[in-house]
Amino acid sequence: MEFLTLVIITICMYLLMFKPEREKLAFGMFGAATFILVGMWFVTTFGSIFGNGNY
Repeated sequence: MEFLTLVIITICMYLLMFKPEREKLAFGMFGAATFILVGMWFVTTFGSIFGNGNY
């Protein structure tokens, strides 16, 4: 997943540098990459927030 976010952010940088007219697409992709990173953080810290046990 980290590599996926790295690829998405690289594509965003490419769009912003060479095709500035596609700024909205780059911003959307950046938001998606941020959402993935926050999701990964939540999954990895889920045990420390709620503790282990039966839900």
